[in-house]
Amino acid sequence: MGGPSGGRHRGGPGLAAAGRSREGLAVLNFLPGPGSEVQMYELDVLIMRGMLKLYSDDLPGAIADLGVAAARLRTGLPSTYPGPCLSHLSDAYFRRGERTSQRRGPRPSTLRCCWRWRRRL
Repeated sequence: MGGPSGGRHRGGPGLAAAGRSREGLAVLNFLPGPGSEVQMYELDVLIMRGMLKLYSDDLPGAIADLGVAAARLRTGLPSTYPGPCLSHLSDAYFRRGERTSQRRGPRPSTLRCCWRWRRRL
């Protein structure tokens, strides 16, 4: 995505891959603090910042940035990283202790599928 960032964010993922997430976050310090104040055209950079926050164990910050990015993706805003955004957001929730897999019983969609199958018999 283009915009005034002018490619300043390019070093962030490389530093994260080298295990230097904190330095990668410093590269993205041109973004406003709250994710809701980041311009729409910098969605990919917001996703990168959320991923770097997750790598540096800042779970509330990662959930805030990736949550805003996921909300923007739901409105149809294009992004280069929709899959990593959602997977890292679910990872942040999981690491924070919010595990949806602990629900008791089958999920509603599973129940509907089973009832449709039984009707055919």
